[in-house]
Amino acid sequence: MKQHFLIIMCLFVSAACFVSCTGHPGCADPTAVNYDPLADKDCRCCRYTADVYFWHDSDAAVYLASRSIDTLYYYVGGLKIGSAAAGNFFRSAPGCYRSGVVQTERTMVYSTIGNYHYQVMDRRRDVIWEGSVTVSAHDCFGIRLSKP
Repeated sequence: MKQHFLIIMCLFVSAACFVSCTGHPGCADPTAVNYDPLADKDCRCCRYTADVYFWHDSDAAVYLASRSIDTLYYYVGGLKIGSAAAGNFFRSAPGCYRSGVVQTERTMVYSTIGNYHYQVMDRRRDVIWEGSVTVSAHDCFGIRLSKP
């Protein structure tokens, strides 16, 4: 009798484990960059991206020139993302992927919203502009740097 009970218990535990262990973990959100169409268990590992770009107008360019600032260095989250000539300006928001725009792609893990600190400095590492930006997944967000 004890043997039958142990065999039945082993079969029950094995079946329960098989049912709970057969799922395919992965990112089940089709809007994520790492979407897995076979996933039937959410892994809490979905990744989303957003783009952030910087631009300034002619008033800011004149201000920078009056202070002999010829190059700007851009940092997001403490990491340098690029540099550009301070004399390059736009009359209106240029949009993502435009030539002459300093841009970065931000990756957010299991969140569709990210908040990032940015700084724009001159050659002496003096901060000209700084702030924070909140972006949503799939955004192309422009930061206008106005005359301080």
